[in-house]
Amino acid sequence: MCTLAPLLLLVVTLPLQAQEPATDSAVSTTQGYAPTAPTAYAPQVSAPTSMDRSTVVSVTVLPLRSETQLREALSNSDTDLRRSEARLSRLSQVRSRADAVRPQHRGELREIEAEIRQADKEKRKADKAALEGEKKALERRQHWEDRVQVIGDAELATAQAACLAALAKHQALDLELQVAQKRAELAGGARSTADSGSRVVIRQLERQTLEAQKKQRQLEHQLADTQEDLADKRLDLYRSSL
Repeated sequence: MCTLAPLLLLVVTLPLQAQEPATDSAVSTTQGYAPTAPTAYAPQVSAPTSMDRSTVVSVTVLPLRSETQLREALSNSDTDLRRSEARLSRLSQVRSRADAVRPQHRGELREIEAEIRQADKEKRKADKAALEGEKKALERRQHWEDRVQVIGDAELATAQAACLAALAKHQALDLELQVAQKRAELAGGARSTADSGSRVVIRQLERQTLEAQKKQRQLEHQLADTQEDLADKRLDLYRSSL
């Protein structure tokens, strides 16, 4: 009996020992083919809110510029506007003086034509020939004045377009400065129920600024067209004088 007990114990324990390596092998095989990080350490990513998207859009379409930059740009724009207005005023005065002289020259031409008819009636051939020479000279002068007046009209149109473009740029910069100031106030102030109202004001100013910038670009394109037209007329006048 003493010799059989150890044998029976050995028979019972052997199956249990044979099962343990299989369990370890299965675990190692599973870990080898599909390693995963513990879910407890996975980072939590929150979806962007609608307010975040709105802020990103605002900064994208209307990039941030400091108040110092905008004030400097606004000062330069104000200088350009004053220069444009002064040039327009000067050209308007030149146009007024030219308009006052043109009727006088037309009157002189009518007088010469009347004298030519009188000389022809009185058979004064020498006087008639001299008067016809004066008439041709006056007609050449008037033709030249007309050509120069075309240039003057184009310069006046360019000056008017420059004034409108400069004014539009000044208005756009002024609105953009207001946006920068409101953004700074909102960023620097404590969060409160007034934030929503401030954001509404900022959105309105941003929209107005973008609309003003679009108008500025349109007027600048019109200015470029008038400048090109002026350049064409100057070149035509130069070629005709050769």
